[in-house]
Amino acid sequence: MRLNSLRWTVLVAAAMAGAVALSGCSAPAIPSAATHARSASPAPEAPILDFPVGSVPGQVAYASVDNVSSTPTAGSTAGPGLFVGGKVLVIEGDCVGPSGGGFRLTTADSAARVIAAGTFHCGEPMRDELRGVNDYEGPVQLSFTETDGIQLGWLRASLEPAD
Repeated sequence: MRLNSLRWTVLVAAAMAGAVALSGCSAPAIPSAATHARSASPAPEAPILDFPVGSVPGQVAYASVDNVSSTPTAGSTAGPGLFVGGKVLVIEGDCVGPSGGGFRLTTADSAARVIAAGTFHCGEPMRDELRGVNDYEGPVQLSFTETDGIQLGWLRASLEPAD
């Protein structure tokens, strides 16, 4: 009798092991509470602005700002030409953003004298002509002075050819 009992125990154990193996050793599925996933708002489109490529005749300075990229940048380049006082100075630029900003053109020397300064609005391409500006001759630096209202922007200073 004891042998029958042992066989019976082995048979039950083998059956249980087979059932576990066939079920993939997984726990019974327990229904989870229903969850509502919020659909992600579509990411806002990145602003688009056409930046000038290369320089134009008479260009004396260029500046750009990018507050949209993962690494915001602002840069300024003197030249390729030199500023010559008494000529017509043209400051032009454009930007994308909620408001706009300011700019300043200074001498690129230790004095950093202001030659021209102003403000502009994004979405309204700017072109200012200034006559009889300064008697300075040499390299100049163009920079943004306010960029909180700008996502992307560029400025260029150039001298008009003599009439």
